[in-house]
Amino acid sequence: QYVAVGSGNGDVFLFRSGDGSRVWRAFAEGQARKIVWSADDQYLYAGSGDGRLYKLRASDGSAAWATAPTIWACPFTYGLALSPDGNRIAAGVKTGWLTVISATTGAVEWTFDMGGTVTWVDWSPDGNYLAAGGGGSESTSLFTRDGARLWRNVNFTQAGRFSQDGRYVMAQGGGRLTFYALDGEIVGDIQTSISGGGQFAYLTNAGNRIV
Repeated sequence: QYVAVGSGNGDVFLFRSGDGSRVWRAFAEGQARKIVWSADDQYLYAGSGDGRLYKLRASDGSAAWATAPTIWACPFTYGLALSPDGNRIAAGVKTGWLTVISATTGAVEWTFDMGGTVTWVDWSPDGNYLAAGGGGSESTSLFTRDGARLWRNVNFTQAGRFSQDGRYVMAQGGGRLTFYALDGEIVGDIQTSISGGGQFAYLTNAGNRIV
């Protein structure tokens, strides 16, 4: 029914998908590169360049809450992810901070300094693990939902995600696709034709093709 759009100057818009008419406009104080919908479509989460994360009501664009500048910068395209149960939202930003926030209250639950740009975050399907990667000294890393780091690999990655069954983490960077088991063991490594690194990586639901 609706399409949410973030802009470089901080505006967040909601449009009707049928005719493109604007429903509302909200201002997030800094560029909004990534927007995430709640599962019930009642709220939108927008990371902003002012270092805040906003929870906006889909009905009118008003803020249910806005954090203090605790996420430090705007998340990249894959830098914002809502947990499967909708209780937590993770933000990774170019300053290197990974932050997990309560989706209910906006309170920070835990943070971790990844040592450099965080380009992607992804929750496991059961919500027990959070994977994150980028260009920092801690990339790529796997955490428990409570913030304990389980392992890291220092290879730079630009995009990543869990497999549908939650048993593996796929990370793409530098022309390679690497598959990690939950214990950090590399179980697959594919050289691609991408030069200089790609911007996205997708795994089909069947798990038999990678884009």
